[in-house]
Amino acid sequence: MATIVAELRIREAMQSRMRPAARYILAPGAKVRVYRETDKKITGPYTVIDVQDKDIFIDRKGKRVHHNISQVIPKTTDTGMNELRLNCSRSSSKP
Repeated sequence: MATIVAELRIREAMQSRMRPAARYILAPGAKVRVYRETDKKITGPYTVIDVQDKDIFIDRKGKRVHHNISQVIPKTTDTGMNELRLNCSRSSSKP
């Protein structure tokens, strides 16, 4: 019985679509904004120094700072900013 349940879980996981970590392709030199969920703030713009898989390194006041790619959006993308504002307002309205 346990084997059947395990096989079903694996099959379901393999069929579900993985959400991409980021919708944007960023290169060194790009201007980005950063959303920090703990502070519920969007800061920036900052300059991208390096990109390694899901890791983004930005220049913040002369220091190299690491962020996950899911926290970063291009400065020129207004729809991304609106999405983050909507997500902030939804999460802050929870009791």
